[in-house]
Amino acid sequence: IEYKQATFPLKISSADLGEFLFEVVLTSKKNVNIPSINFKTSLGTDTSKKFTFQNFLKKPTTFAVKIERMEQTSPEIASSSQLEFFVESPNVQAQPATDDLGTTNTINVRFEPSAIATSKALLTVSHPEAGEFKAYLIGIATQPLPKGPFKVTSKGHTIEFKNPFNEATEFEIKADAPCFALNTKPTTRIE
Repeated sequence: IEYKQATFPLKISSADLGEFLFEVVLTSKKNVNIPSINFKTSLGTDTSKKFTFQNFLKKPTTFAVKIERMEQTSPEIASSSQLEFFVESPNVQAQPATDDLGTTNTINVRFEPSAIATSKALLTVSHPEAGEFKAYLIGIATQPLPKGPFKVTSKGHTIEFKNPFNEATEFEIKADAPCFALNTKPTTRIE
């Protein structure tokens, strides 16, 4: 996509008023309106949304995908080097345009929080010839939600658990009813 200026003459004629000559100047500029994609999920879970962009090139095009943390991110998140937003690949292959409207392409963006806080990042999808597409990513993490109920048989039941934090953390494991016994230590460190 070229960002440039073009000039052309415009002549307007009227039988009653005569002829008027104008010089029309057209200027193409980068889009300064950046859309937002909002996410909301509880700590320990994730959620995904799609980002859509157009490819106007008449050939298959590989766009670079980059996510950068924004300064307004909550202090709980900003101290970590790990992002809370993920894409499947650092590149996305876009289909060639078949007309002047281009082809619509999508990227799946996943938000997996590591703290109860607000995370902000900037998604950039770019190609030197095809242009640049951006979106603000805003993720809100809420308190963890209880899971279950789980059907426990006489053989027991395994409950999958994942550490949502960016560092190894010690978790207390317990059942709230005395009729259930755990076959693990009451305190477990999970990476």
